[in-house]
Amino acid sequence: MTETSKLLKKGFKFPIYPTAEQRQQLEKVFGCCRYVYNRALAQSKAEYQLYMELRDNGHFETLHEILGEIEKFENVLIALIFSLL
Repeated sequence: MTETSKLLKKGFKFPIYPTAEQRQQLEKVFGCCRYVYNRALAQSKAEYQLYMELRDNGHFETLHEILGEIEKFENVLIALIFSLL
């Protein structure tokens, strides 16, 4: 037997019954998470495309500046999510 075949994967499912207020809060948090994920995915695709274009033209300084601005925006989004919790 190999080491990976010896691993046991186990999971548990528990139903939750949130109150109306908790449900509303969960919807806000999951909505923000969904927005951040979709935004990050779109941004990742755009960054890759930009990287390929800049790499071909030799403009790495511009790429570094753009990534810095994106990081600032992401920090604001993360702070917003934590303020909802």
